[in-house]
Amino acid sequence: IGIPYDPERTGELVGSLLDYFKGKSIQLIPIPVKSPADLNSALTQVRSQIDALWILPDASFLDPVSAKFLLRYSVSGNLPLLGYSQGFSKSGALMSLVGDYQEMGRQAAETAEQILSGEDPPRIKYPRGMRTYINLQVAKRLNIRMGQSLILLAERVYP
Repeated sequence: IGIPYDPERTGELVGSLLDYFKGKSIQLIPIPVKSPADLNSALTQVRSQIDALWILPDASFLDPVSAKFLLRYSVSGNLPLLGYSQGFSKSGALMSLVGDYQEMGRQAAETAEQILSGEDPPRIKYPRGMRTYINLQVAKRLNIRMGQSLILLAERVYP
């Protein structure tokens, strides 16, 4: 899975993901990108090495124009796109994984309580809960069969 990222903005997160996936059957291919102008050439260099793209929220290269480019690139290259928002799935990503905002609010309150009690909690906490959005029309177009158990877990299925 190719994962475009700006090393200065999301390098720590991508490093954690690379560590997590070490030794697993899924291999992440980091794709350093500094700006939207770098996206096409960076993807071209790794295209033969990846079977999917995983987009993280990274404002250094991701704007409305580059998001549309990625969606078109995905469809034209028969490459599944994994997004980070409901909007990505609605617009043409195969699937999106989104932090559960209510659970993230609870985590923020817990962190505030820890700070107020004098503790020094970790700076970054990953969401405990996730929501999944799936686009079955894209799955059909890419000839990907989505299991019923995955569909049942989804918060929302498009179309």
